[in-house]
Amino acid sequence: MPKGILNVTNAREKAKELLKSMYDGSFVSKSEKGVTLNKANDLYIEIKAKKLSKATIKKEQLVYGKYFNSTLGDKAINDLKKDDFLPIFDLMYKKGIFETISRSISFLCRVLEIL
Repeated sequence: MPKGILNVTNAREKAKELLKSMYDGSFVSKSEKGVTLNKANDLYIEIKAKKLSKATIKKEQLVYGKYFNSTLGDKAINDLKKDDFLPIFDLMYKKGIFETISRSISFLCRVLEIL
């Protein structure tokens, strides 16, 4: 498996860790507390665009735009809670797009790790 790609089990564990750190507000430094998910995503693109293919960036951004941007994009990342993500993942689950759930969790982890 290529580095950076999580299998479902690893993605779930990573998501649990991320959600726990989101819950207690400890995953972002004090100087970055006001950064929104949109700003973090923009920074991710700026940093990763040189390393990832255009097709990968395009796919990630299509999913981000469709499921996360309008509902969570303007929210400060330290204000995001597990309950903010559940309706989005429930919708994906109902649509049967399980691979998209896994990839979205992995993508969100990478976006938030940049900070």
